[in-house]
Order: sequence, then structure tokens, then C-alpha cells
Amino acid sequence: MQAAKEEKWFDNTRLARKVADFLCQRLSTSNLDEMSYRTLHIGYDLAVHKPNEWQDLLSSMVQMASSDPKEIIRDLASANLKVNDQVREFERLTGKRRRTFFKYRRELGIMKNGR
Repeated sequence: MQAAKEEKWFDNTRLARKVADFLCQRLSTSNLDEMSYRTLHIGYDLAVHKPNEWQDLLSSMVQMASSDPKEIIRDLASANLKVNDQVREFERLTGKRRRTFFKYRRELGIMKNGR
């Protein structure tokens, strides 16, 4: 996060911090090795050049890898994403449907606010 504040590396430190926050929300023990200063730079470049698509593009690069779909739901719930974004990410990562997402959320006791 501190790296995103460096004006000598990023012309728009506000955008760099937004990318860093996005990456931090997706950080888990299963993808810790994927995160680096280079990932931040790639994300920043995507945000500068593809302002409407950078989050989807960066999400596809940084997987919330877990073989347990319920664990993926827990990670997504703690990532401060909108529920519709969580559903889309769940479907992309697992190949399972929206209905399954909500079934697992109910089984885990996760309410609308993510708790």
C-alpha cells in the first residue's frame, strides 16, 4: 500500500492507491505469492489505459484460488465487493451458478452485509 503513494513511480497516486486497495481486497493465503510490486504496476497501467475494464482484467490475473467454493464465498464476502460482483467472480472462479452462490451463502450464514 505504501508503494502506491510514491509520486516518483506513479503520476496519479490516488489511482495507484485505488489499485492497491483493489489488490489488498483480493489478498489471501492462496494467492499471496502472486502479489508483488509488479502486480501493482500492471494494475496501475491497466487502470490508466482501460479505466472501465481494469478491475475485470486485473481480477482475471489475480486468482482467489481455492478449490472449496465455500471458502471462495468467504473470501469474496470479506473483500468488500458488491454482491453482484461477488456472484460474477464466484461464477468465473468456480463455474457454478448464481443459485449455488446464494445457497452456499445461506449455509454459511452470510447475510446481505457480508457477515
